[in-house]
Parts: sequence; structure tokens; C-alpha cells
Amino acid sequence: MNDEKFCIIDLGFTKCYLLECFEGYLLIDTSYKGKYTVFLKEMEKLEIDISKIKYIFITHHHADHAGFSAKLIKETGAKLIVNQNALVHLKEGKTGDIMKPVGTVIKLIHPFLRILHRNTKFPPVLPKKDDIIVNGDDYHVLRQIGVNGNILYTPGHSKDSISILLDNGNAFVGDLVMNNFNSGNIKFMPFLVDNKDVVLEGWDKVIDNGAKIIYPAHGDYFTTDELILSKSKIEA
Repeated sequence: MNDEKFCIIDLGFTKCYLLECFEGYLLIDTSYKGKYTVFLKEMEKLEIDISKIKYIFITHHHADHAGFSAKLIKETGAKLIVNQNALVHLKEGKTGDIMKPVGTVIKLIHPFLRILHRNTKFPPVLPKKDDIIVNGDDYHVLRQIGVNGNILYTPGHSKDSISILLDNGNAFVGDLVMNNFNSGNIKFMPFLVDNKDVVLEGWDKVIDNGAKIIYPAHGDYFTTDELILSKSKIEA
């Protein structure tokens, strides 16, 4: 397969990505449950029938990434690719993390964000027998379905966060980074995290494994050089 061919599906707050695979497409993340109709319209613009979606890769279980997954699975029969730590929360259809704020502004509004984030529910996603559950890094699953890349375990924002790093250097990282809001003076840091130090370890991991372009779920893509520069400022 040509792993350089992919589409960006902009659903507002969340960006999803569509990669070519054998006999169809792999979709990276969904969005909030209320964005399903918008998603369908974007697919129509791309002239791609949703029946062509064969796999749904959920970077982590939060509502803005798994929100309409259950609906899409019902409509398409697509297989899930998720980290094992996501399963309990996907079955409950709600965020299971206690997130910590990063940056002064976020700390001030954190009580509101915490209520909003934890009360954002979505239709439960119930794993099927043929779904693909990964534990840690995986160097085989994607290649078996026609995507030339690897799955990297990149926690820090959440304990179930996983990323896709293609052989050509394109990295689809969910909320390992954010590029629509700076947390304090730390550019690209998610404004809510499970563990900030582990987030930075994830940055090192994608960099060390050859990432060239970073595609986040929130905000525009950017180069790895920019991520390296941001991290160097943190360590200075």
C-alpha cells in the first residue's frame, strides 16, 4: 500500500485521519457523538463511502476521540484497534482519567473543565471477538492490514494513549501533543495530562523512532524539529 496517501477530516475541535489499507481505509479517531452527521458530510465530500472504513484506530478513550465510534462500527462493521487500557472506559462510555492541569490559566479553570470532561459521555463501545487489542508497542498489526507503520504506546495524556508512526515519518499522535493551545509556556503540551513527565517521554519516543511530521488530534500539523525545539526550552 502507499502509506503516504491519507485524508484529514476536520470536525472542529477534533481532527480525524483516514489512511489507506487493504480493501479500504483505517480511520484514526472519531469525535464527539454529536459530530457523526458532520463526519458523514465530510466523507461525502471525499467521495468515500463509509462502508470502506475497515478499521477504527482509537488513540485513547476520551469522548472527543471515541464519541461516535459505536455508531460507526454499527454502520460499517469496522474492527477496532485500541490499547487494552481503553477497554473498561470504552465499555462504560465515559472518561475514566483524573486529569491534571498544565499552565496557570488551565489551573484556574480546571474545576469547570474537570466537570465538563468527566460528564461527557458517549455510546459504549463494546469490543468484538475480531477487534485488535494491543498491549504496548506493536510492529506487526498495521503491516498485516496494509499500513506501512508501527503502533507506539505513548501514555502521559492518558494511560491508554497510542500513536501511529508511518515508515515515511508521518506520526498521528492523538493528544500526545496539542497545537491549538499552549499550556503555560510549554508549546505543544496537552493542557490536561495524566503525567507531564510521561508526555515528554512520549515526545522522545516518537522523535527517536524517526517521526518527521506530527499530526495531532487538535490543531495543525508541524515538524518534529519544532517539537524538539519546544522540548529543549523546557530542559534549558
